[in-house]
Amino acid sequence: GFEVKSSGDGFLMAFRAAVPAVDFGSAVVRDPGDPTLRVRAGVHVGPVIVEGGDVQGAAVSYAARLMDQARSGGLRISDEVKGHLDQERAVRHAHLSWRRKPEVQLRGFPGPQVVWELREEAARP
Repeated sequence: GFEVKSSGDGFLMAFRAAVPAVDFGSAVVRDPGDPTLRVRAGVHVGPVIVEGGDVQGAAVSYAARLMDQARSGGLRISDEVKGHLDQERAVRHAHLSWRRKPEVQLRGFPGPQVVWELREEAARP
């Protein structure tokens, strides 16, 4: 992945696939590099518009809403991303434990959404 931009203390990262984005998100939540830092992250997959070194679109907004929903030191992923993880069945994900959140309201997206939250015990071995 790569950093698209930063804003204050936040970063927008882009990845070619959902699985490496979850790898990065779970790693940075688990170990942000300083014990006083707490990171929250949201991961979604979907089409984006690339213009002048920036990315835009509903997928970007959805990921931002997931991050807004994440607790400090937490990672939330969309149901679509969870599907990618389930399909991949990577051994490196065997230690990750997810809690399904079926009735989450995300600003700008109609109806309740199914999202998944990385369980804290999985985030911090």
